Amino acid sequence: MKYTATEIITIRKSLFLTQKQFAKLINTFQCMIGRWEVGNFRPSPKWTAIIQEKLTEVRRRLEVLNALYREKAESYFVLFESDLVDYAAKQIMYAQKVRAGFECHLVRFNQQSYQDYTHLKCIRTKPLNDWAKWYHQHGEKNADITQFTLSSE
Repeated sequence: MKYTATEIITIRKSLFLTQKQFAKLINTFQCMIGRWEVGNFRPSPKWTAIIQEKLTEVRRRLEVLNALYREKAESYFVLFESDLVDYAAKQIMYAQKVRAGFECHLVRFNQQSYQDYTHLKCIRTKPLNDWAKWYHQHGEKNADITQFTLSSE
């Protein structure tokens, strides 16, 4: 099975990804995605398999997120673009919650904030959500990671 141009566009948009992000997700170039989407080329069986594999990963991640959400509902969905499977799953979940009438927010960490967080030994959910709330209210320019202390409790 080879995807049509319309199917590629639908898949990418259903994951809430740009062409560049989708290309990064499946480990190819943005120009390849553009060619597929205008119909100049169709994905080979190799690329079809890769796309299907990534869709399966996103589906699994979404199941995990939904299970976690049932345990403890959060109104902030923190996105790290470095993990595009998680990024896509959280955007899908966010869209589902908004459509269902829940108040929730997407928070995309800038590169510096992300690097600051990844250098820490342990990220606990509560401080991460506190940071997300503050970050959402004040924005990227005023973000100050130093006012939040994360411990290994």
